Amino acid sequence: SRSSLGGTSSIDNVMALAIHSDEQVSSVFKALCQFLLETCEALLSSNFEHDLADAHVTIHELEAAGIKIELLVGTRRNETQTETTREQLPSKNGRLDPVVTSQLSMKSGDKPAHHESAMVLDSRFAFLKKKIFLLRIWYANSLQLFHELKGLVQRKMDVYASICEYIYSIKLASDPNGMKLMSLPSISLSSSITRQDHKMVRAVRVDDESRCEASILSQLQLLEQERDTSAWQDSSVHIKSDAKGLNEEVFITQLAVRSQAIDAFFQLHVESILQSHSVATDLANSPTNSSKSVFNCHFQDGVVGDVCFYRAPLKSRERMREKVLEYVADEYPNWPLVGYILDAVRCSVVVKDAGQLLEVLSWLQDPACGVTVCKVKNRYARDAQVLDGYRDLSVHVHFKGQNGLSIIGEIQLH
Repeated sequence: SRSSLGGTSSIDNVMALAIHSDEQVSSVFKALCQFLLETCEALLSSNFEHDLADAHVTIHELEAAGIKIELLVGTRRNETQTETTREQLPSKNGRLDPVVTSQLSMKSGDKPAHHESAMVLDSRFAFLKKKIFLLRIWYANSLQLFHELKGLVQRKMDVYASICEYIYSIKLASDPNGMKLMSLPSISLSSSITRQDHKMVRAVRVDDESRCEASILSQLQLLEQERDTSAWQDSSVHIKSDAKGLNEEVFITQLAVRSQAIDAFFQLHVESILQSHSVATDLANSPTNSSKSVFNCHFQDGVVGDVCFYRAPLKSRERMREKVLEYVADEYPNWPLVGYILDAVRCSVVVKDAGQLLEVLSWLQDPACGVTVCKVKNRYARDAQVLDGYRDLSVHVHFKGQNGLSIIGEIQLH
């Protein structure tokens, strides 16, 4: 990733200067920092008008509502400033890597070309994650550059949150189906199967052997702590979550292995439910190596509309440990706490409006569809607590795969 921005040795030299020198940071380092921040702003802004089009909202509407969108659109630098910044940057053979220049061909504020697809726009964010964010320079000068990036992202997130709230309070509230969606409870249970250790699921299995293993791991943790009191203070690997101090790592492993074994079956089954309501799969928008599929589905009002299906990655063991620690802090009552994690396998379904979302929910609630809805978490509800304006309808379903294994998975409806 460092070689993508002008050569490894040049970047390392600048970083060494920034990290190890007691002198004032060089103009070259400042230019590199400015370039990286402007690159991040350009890539984070490139999807903006595409996002608005998907949400059926115009810039004029947002401005009339008093939402300051200039942080998302960005500002153009003039050519003189651009060339000056690039000349100050370290380079390889006198020029920046063509990967960088091609990704920056659309500066902040530029409109995406008409032919650019969502896949092209998504590739910009992938470039940001896989190239720019992996540079070690973010750790220089006591994370100063990282904190500047964090501030930039937060300012953009604040604007997006304002846009989401506008869509929710104005657009959704004026739609009869939107009002119906908003009136649904924030949490509803439709089955007794609400944990991964339920006897019908057994993605987490609490038996004599696993209890013994959990107890042994807890004892080993105590012995390690006695040898080195600092060894475990920052570790979330070994978690004591119940009154007896039994360790959860055994059950985290069980759920991680089960989700890995059943995920492909789960994803294919959810796709098959959508396929059963579709005219045909739009193969042009569904390459075999893509995490997205598009279905042209029939809806009750006679409309045929696109339903986008997105496969999501498995929940990592690290994230499971973090969730268990959150459950400890919130004093969740039943052990093992891993049993509360219902999104180890997950996917997303995106539709045009609230009416279509409610109809897709009815497809999942049909007993003939092959999954059992256990719990629905409605972040569109009026009393729902949301973060940064994010809303969805999370449907937790009990799924039994062709391999005979079961799990509770999550289908997010947007």
